[in-house]
Formats: sequence, structure tokens, C-alpha cells
Amino acid sequence: MVLSLGLILTCPSRSRCNRATLRAYRAAPPICLNSEWRIRGGRGGGKIELDHSSGPGMSDVGADAKEQANRLCEAKGWSLGALLGKGGSAAVFEVTTEAGDTALKVFFPRFIEGREGAITRKRLEIVKDRLIGHACPTLVRIHAIDEFEGAPFMVMEHVAGSMLTDVLRLVPAPAVEGIVRQIAEAAKYLEDLGLTHRDIKSDNIMVDATLTKATLVDVGVARIIDDPVGSGTDDDGKLPFVATARYSSPEYMFRLAPPGPELWRALNFYQLGGLIHDLLCGEPLFEEVVRQAASNRYLIAYAVATDIPHVKPRNGVPDYLVNLAQRCLQKDLAPRLASVSWEDFFGRDRQRENEALLGIRGDRISSSGVRTLDVAELGRSIENSIDNRLMAKGLSCRHSTTVIHHTRVDIRIRWTPPKLPPDVEIEVLIDLSEIDGQLRITASSQLRPLSAKSFEAPVVAIASDAADLELSATNQVYDLFLEASAKLIGGSDAKNGGAAN
Repeated sequence: MVLSLGLILTCPSRSRCNRATLRAYRAAPPICLNSEWRIRGGRGGGKIELDHSSGPGMSDVGADAKEQANRLCEAKGWSLGALLGKGGSAAVFEVTTEAGDTALKVFFPRFIEGREGAITRKRLEIVKDRLIGHACPTLVRIHAIDEFEGAPFMVMEHVAGSMLTDVLRLVPAPAVEGIVRQIAEAAKYLEDLGLTHRDIKSDNIMVDATLTKATLVDVGVARIIDDPVGSGTDDDGKLPFVATARYSSPEYMFRLAPPGPELWRALNFYQLGGLIHDLLCGEPLFEEVVRQAASNRYLIAYAVATDIPHVKPRNGVPDYLVNLAQRCLQKDLAPRLASVSWEDFFGRDRQRENEALLGIRGDRISSSGVRTLDVAELGRSIENSIDNRLMAKGLSCRHSTTVIHHTRVDIRIRWTPPKLPPDVEIEVLIDLSEIDGQLRITASSQLRPLSAKSFEAPVVAIASDAADLELSATNQVYDLFLEASAKLIGGSDAKNGGAAN
């Protein structure tokens, strides 16, 4: 059935709206929010259709898959075990083969017919060609890919343990950093092979009984990075969107960027940011929105387009992971790629790195506090926090805050890091602006006396209604303050954090 709804998208001042994304939201080609529902965006007038495809229920399809798996196991001499999981296109069973316990993935018949079936086979050929016998310990191992009775199947490592989604609230704080690192290793390994996973999420991560060892599973939708065809799909927009809506970046969901290395790396970073969010917050990304979407399917796409997820700091988890998640979950591709690098997921702490480069020594000082947003008050608080952090390390600075508007302030800091001569200063300008429900933070720097060398960091945005906004904003500003200073005296490569001139 097709339900036609007249939908008018508005952007009141308190909404978190990216207008370009909202335009794409209204004009997008079909987007599959799950295995049954698609959004079809009307051109011009904003009319949108909600298309519910008819067909056999999931229980019927699952029964067919089990019968198919049973016939395959009888033909191969394998022993069929329990159902391990079932998604929109396939079911996975525990199977004992001559090699021991494995997992068997069989694809539902309706997903292997016609054009969509050809695309599914193309994906599996990619996996077969590049991933059988791979050497990454944090990526599920693929033993075989073949066909039986005209339908493809995959034999994989049976990863023991629990789906991360089911144990998010049980993961101990000291284990969070390791889990993020392990999944990033798997995603980076795929990228090095010229592949992208496209569906990194807690549902596709298994953790062992100690909740410390993680494995990325479900490589069935992996695709070649350099394939020029299709971004949200594999057939130039003619097939359902491939991925999970809540973990899809706006440029991917709404096809705002052409397929290629930039799009897929930006999607990897966004989804890894979603993973950090889940581990720190104890629930999947946009969980409340997904609950509400049971009666309104548009809400998920609207949230992806407009809502900045809030990432809560967690005791025992390094601050840099909170900052990293916020940068990964930026709505726009360009600032996300400019402010995040693969090294950030492998223990790189930009605060410590830049402090060392600048010659700053001493223990890290944390800020705390929860306040209702007042940009002027927030700016003065952050200004004092930076001054206090520097004083705690035996350093001094000159600083001031200028209130430009009740929604915007500039913080100006002049200081001389230990690595610079005493007659040379770095001037850092931090701009805090509240725009459309976001606190936007920018930083720029210049050497004094006036020098041609300057630096401008990419914008970082935080939801204005975040419960611990002051803590998040203070940590981000200190990060940007260090980054902007370090770039002027030979910091990390400019492509990882903006442009130095």
C-alpha cells in the first residue's frame, strides 16, 4: 500500500535545522528506513509518500530460510543448529561443519531476484574476492561464499558472546576505549582493502564474556570504495537505501555527496561516533526517536537531518572520546573530515598531544557544572577555565570576552607557550554562537607580532539543550585552543584539523 501524506517541514528558531539537508529531505529519492518502509520525497511541493511494500511476513520468510538452510546442511553433511539472528535480507544459523562451529547466512528468496538479486550477488563477490582468509582479528572471518539451489549463502566464523546492543549498560568504563579502537581497526582494515562496511552499529558488534573483546560482523553490505555507481544504494538510487537509518550520516542518507573515498570515510567516522555515543550513553543512537517512529516513520529521517546527538561524559572514560564523538557526529561532511582522522580512534589524545608540542606540563584539569544556556555567561566561564588550566600548569595568559550579542561571544586569549621565545605571542580567537538550537564553536589563531602564519579550525557544534553543555563546551574549546596554538608552531598535519596559512 502507499500512504500519501502532505508534509510541510518548518524550521522554528529552536529547531536544530540544516536547511540544505532539509531541502534534500524533501526532495530525496526513495530511502529505506527498514526492510518494509520507504520514504519517497516529492519534488517542489514537499509532498511525501510513505511506501509500505507488500509481501510475505518476516516469520514466513524466516521459515523459508530455515528450510533452505536445512536442505543445504543435509546436502553438505553439516549439522544445523539454532537461529542466531534475522535481518531484512537474510537469516543466520549456527552450523557445525567439518571445520567446527560456524555461522551460516542464507539469503531470503525475495532479495535474490531481479535487479536487487544481481546487486546482492555483486556484493558477495566483492566479499569473496577480498575478505576470505583476511588477517584482521577484530573483523568476522569469512570461510566460504557460494550458492545452493540458486540462492547465495555465506559461511562465517561463529563469534561467541553477546550483541553489543544487548549489553551496552554493562560495558565497564575501562573497556570503552578498547572496544572503540578494535572496531575502528576493523573499519580501517576494510578501507585499506578498498572496501567500506556501511553498517557499523552496536547490532553488528559482538563482545565476549568479559565485555572487552569486540568483533565487527555482517560484512554482507560491504562495497568497493572506488565504485562510482550509487551512494545510498548500489544502483544509482534505483534500489532501497543500504544501511541502518539511525546510524547514517545526512550526506549518505540523502545522497548529498557523490560516491567515493570522501563519502565512505565520512560515513565510517559518523558511524564510529555513533558507537562511542552508544557506549557512553548506554543506549543506541536516536533511541527515543526510534520508539516514537513506530507511529510516525518520518521522525527517523528528520532526526538524522536535524538533531545533533548529545554525547554524555562518563566517569572512567577519557574526555577525548567525548570530544571525538561530537566531532564525528557533525551533520556536514567537510568539517567532519577536517576535524577527525583515523589516528583519533587509536588512542590519539589531541589535548595531550598539543600540550606536549606546546611545552605544557602538569596534570589535566577537568571542568564540571551544569547550567541553562547563557552564551555570555558560558563564554566567561570558559575563558576563566582556560586561564585556570594554564595557571595550574605554571603558565599565564591575557584574556578577554566580548559579548557581541546575547547569542554570540568572542573569547580572545594571548599567551606564550614554553616552546616559543618570550617576545612572541599566540593570539587565539574563540567564537561561541547559538544558531538554530546549536552552540557552534570556531577557533582561529595568529602569531604576534603580526605574522602571515595563521590557522582556522573547522566548526564544532553541540546541541544547546545538552544537560552538561558547559562541560562539553569547555572541553571542546580547550581542545580547539590547543589545536589552534599548536598548528602555528608545527603541529600535526593541517589536513587533520583545518588549514594553516
